Parts: sequence; structure tokens; C-alpha cells
Amino acid sequence: MFAKLLTIIIATACIALALLALRQQRLMVVHEMVDTHRELMEHRRSLWTTRQRIAEACRTPALEAWLAEDPTRWLAINRPWTVVPTDMQAQP
Repeated sequence: MFAKLLTIIIATACIALALLALRQQRLMVVHEMVDTHRELMEHRRSLWTTRQRIAEACRTPALEAWLAEDPTRWLAINRPWTVVPTDMQAQP
């Protein structure tokens, strides 16, 4: 009788410990998911900020003023392979 009771208590304790381990693993996975989502949102925010800066820099008056400063810039934009050193030139 005592052996059966002890076996039941030990089995119950083992099951409880296994359930606690599964619960802890689930909590850790949820925590990692939240961290990943936060990091993703941070990257999206920085990407949109960069896109906004690019859009502001590429406004027509600003772009025309930048190109007017140096006439060779248009060539570098229009034919980018010409700005590569001659020993590394890509074929158009």
C-alpha cells in the first residue's frame, strides 16, 4: 500500500514538473516572438525614415541644384559603369 502511494506521488510530481517545463518553454517562445516583432517594427520604422529622407533629397528642385553643381554627376547617374576604375569596368 505504501509503495503504491509513493509511486503515485512520484508519478504526479514528475508529470507536474514536465508540465511546468512545457509552460516555461512556451513562455520563452512567446517572449522571443515579442522581441522579434519589436525588432521587426524597429527595422520597418528605420526603413520608412530612410525612404522619407531619400524622397526629400530627390525632390526636383533639390536634385536639379545638386546636378547643377557638377555636370559630371549626371553622367555618373546615367552610366554608372563609367565611374568604376578602368581595370574593373563592367560591360554595359
